[in-house]
Amino acid sequence: MGRRVKGADAHAAGAGKKDKPAVSVSAMLASMDAPAMTKAAKPSKSKPKPSKAPSSSSSYSYLGDVDLPPSDDEDEAADAASPSSSSRNRASRAAVHLTAAAAPSAKDARKKERREQEAAAAAHAEAAKKKALGDHDGLKDFSVTIAAPTSSPSSSSAAAQDNARDIVIDSFSVSVPGVTLLDRHAPDRARPPLRLRGAQRQGQEIAADARPAIEWVIAADEELAALRDERDRLESSKSNDDDRLAEVYEKLSLHGAGEGAARARASKILAGLGLDQAMQAKPTAKHSGGWRMRISLARALFMQPTLLLLDEPTNHLDLRAVMWLEEYLCTQWKNKTLVVVSHDRDFLNAVCTDIINLHEKKLDYYRGNFDDFESGFEQKRARAIREHQKYEKQEKAAKRSGSKAAHEKVVKQVMAKAEKANKGNKGKKNASNDQGDQKPLAVPQRWHDYCVKFHFPEPTELARPLLQLVEAGFSYHPGKQDCFKLSEVDVDIDMGTRVAIVGPNGAGKSTILKLLAGDLEPTEGQVRRSQKLRIGQYSQHFVEELKNVTDKNAVEYLLELHPDQEGMSKAEAVRAKLGKFGLPKENHLTPIAKLSGGQRARVVFTEIVMGNPHVLLLDEPTNPLDMQSIDALADALDEFTGGVVLVSHDSRLISRVCEDETRSQIWVVEDGAVKTFDGTFEDYKDEFMEEIKKEVAD
Repeated sequence: MGRRVKGADAHAAGAGKKDKPAVSVSAMLASMDAPAMTKAAKPSKSKPKPSKAPSSSSSYSYLGDVDLPPSDDEDEAADAASPSSSSRNRASRAAVHLTAAAAPSAKDARKKERREQEAAAAAHAEAAKKKALGDHDGLKDFSVTIAAPTSSPSSSSAAAQDNARDIVIDSFSVSVPGVTLLDRHAPDRARPPLRLRGAQRQGQEIAADARPAIEWVIAADEELAALRDERDRLESSKSNDDDRLAEVYEKLSLHGAGEGAARARASKILAGLGLDQAMQAKPTAKHSGGWRMRISLARALFMQPTLLLLDEPTNHLDLRAVMWLEEYLCTQWKNKTLVVVSHDRDFLNAVCTDIINLHEKKLDYYRGNFDDFESGFEQKRARAIREHQKYEKQEKAAKRSGSKAAHEKVVKQVMAKAEKANKGNKGKKNASNDQGDQKPLAVPQRWHDYCVKFHFPEPTELARPLLQLVEAGFSYHPGKQDCFKLSEVDVDIDMGTRVAIVGPNGAGKSTILKLLAGDLEPTEGQVRRSQKLRIGQYSQHFVEELKNVTDKNAVEYLLELHPDQEGMSKAEAVRAKLGKFGLPKENHLTPIAKLSGGQRARVVFTEIVMGNPHVLLLDEPTNPLDMQSIDALADALDEFTGGVVLVSHDSRLISRVCEDETRSQIWVVEDGAVKTFDGTFEDYKDEFMEEIKKEVAD
């Protein structure tokens, strides 16, 4: 390239003045330029040529803030645009090039930096995609390590252990590839091992077949089923084994399964979870996935295990069924062990006597219900922050003194204090267990809070009414008998309105939201919407649909829906929004199909925010969210000045949304009609509670 420019300069000089000897001028210029060219030769060799730079940035379409070096075509276009008859000599041209190489403009430096950022981000995105799309096999990705017992029990104690009905795990850890989720390799003798009282009995997922729901529940008790089969076989056989038949009858009686007793108990549990007699007799193949989850829960309760493990049991229940389950567990499970994972605060407060909290890869134990746990956790947090601040202050003072001995003294004092406290805890828990593997003492560490902040943008004001259903009706099969139907629905939503829709599953709560959103058209009556109305809609269906998005990450997906983003980098603007809704930055570039349900829910919420809605229609938004995210959602809805219509089984969220009685309403959907409840949400719950207590007690 240098030669080409040089040749063009010589030709231009010759064309301008023919009567002047070209050779002498060149010789003179060469003598003038020799020192400068010699000095510049070495750096120019080490600097990469622009012609070998990447040719385009189009492959990184979602990172618009990064610029790449110019391509060969761009350089040639620039050369063509420059005047061919320039009167500047080769010396001035060389000086310009040398100056530019030595001191590029601030604009060019920014462009280069942005190009490098885009290249790095694209490489990171590709690596994240390959890693996420790698072969994973669900539970097989998890690695669980259980430590061997710390001491060898005697023969008598070993026999006692064999006959024990406790599950005791002294030390264990859980991890997935590259990440430790729970680390308890070093047993902490200052606190008890994980102890679950009772023998575990496993339930069985129900299949979609022709067997009625109630038969699936009764069949869960395998011992009972075997006794009933043997009774039927003995009664029908010709052998007169009366002694064995009497023994079977006695076992059935002790089992609490007199004639019809098992069926009555199974029916009672199913009814409490929302299945009436007709639904109990219906084949499971005709039940939806949500109803089959209830049948599965009924099976677990019917088995009456001494240890019951429940993972998010309220997710597929309506509000009344959640309240029934609370009452049932509190009154019928007193002498049995329950281990439950749940994000429902009210449910945990009702049924729990102890809380185990996973924090910083460790299990911490708290006595009491969830409110007691929160109080204890906050005290522990405040103490840890004070200790770290005190240590940090002492450490800084020691460093300022410049004395290594002063710094070591601070560390020794802190370690001695920690060891003293540790010994005190050991004495309280088990004075005889002074020996044992102790976790190495460490200086106070910085406390890490898990914080999530939701925010919905301030909507523009619109005139009333924003949204109305006027004498609206809907049926999925108009004219058919015994099919779902809503009739004469009259409701309206304005700015600031807060509505909670309650009622049994299948009554039409989600259908009301779809009519308001325009996803369904009423078969009678009409829907009125303000001309400029923007609606933000959340449903579990949207979250599930994102499983099918295999070719995009969250940033690409949202930019495709909302390309007009402010700022130098549209991608960074989207990532900032995803971060506010609690999606970790390392998952921003992960293919959406590989995100968890809770992470996909955060993508949906981010999409809602980017649409700047006037009204939010939320259908069971808490199912995939953790407790901190639910609190953040409640805070954001409280600050939002637009309208909110909520379907939820989470009592606490409904109470938060409908806290202001002057602008809140409770819509009860039942028997094909929508009625406004005359009272507060707490009044509505109290009415249900009286009925539920009588049902469980009978």
